[in-house]
Amino acid sequence: MLEYIKQTVKRGYSKKQVVAIYDVAMDSIGTTEGATTAKIQLELYLEEQELLKKQIERIEEGLEELLRKTGYYESLISIKGIGVVSAALLIGEVGDLTRFESYEQIRRYAGLNLVENSSGTHKGKTGVSRRGRGTLRSILYRIAFTMVSTNNEMKQLYKYLKERKNNPLKSKQAIIAVVGKVLQIIFTIVMNNTKYEAVRVFKQERLEQLKAA
Repeated sequence: MLEYIKQTVKRGYSKKQVVAIYDVAMDSIGTTEGATTAKIQLELYLEEQELLKKQIERIEEGLEELLRKTGYYESLISIKGIGVVSAALLIGEVGDLTRFESYEQIRRYAGLNLVENSSGTHKGKTGVSRRGRGTLRSILYRIAFTMVSTNNEMKQLYKYLKERKNNPLKSKQAIIAVVGKVLQIIFTIVMNNTKYEAVRVFKQERLEQLKAA
């Protein structure tokens, strides 16, 4: 051991020092104290994880069942980027979509309609009103973020809005614009009882414009 240490360190150690290192190593490395407790703890964590997984699955099954009863299931789930949970949360917050006359009404209901922040002669910036259901806004934002990541058409639209030559939008502004488009899509396919199709969402020339952006 002494020769090994001399070969692997920059300076040598005396035999007494090597013995001291060995004694410390024997007391610290490979200790089995607490191993049984740690193993039990790990097993409990794994059991808890499995339990939570089963609970989440049951909740999702319940949400899917409720969503199917609304009659919107097939239409909403056909949109890439919208899953059972997000669709159920949306309907739970909005209610019957057919009670609205347009998607713009839903946007105002969420407080996402555009208003100009001005007072007197001062002309301010344009932003969302936020005079609506905050929870619905959060749900729509999450849906938009997911669709920008997973839905090709929304990804292209988001990129185009941020990079277009005339009036490019900042990230948050682009997401708000995507939310408006998502609401338009949801409202249209639900009212027509159809499924999501990219060629119906954007006209062919618009698709080519987005792809070229």
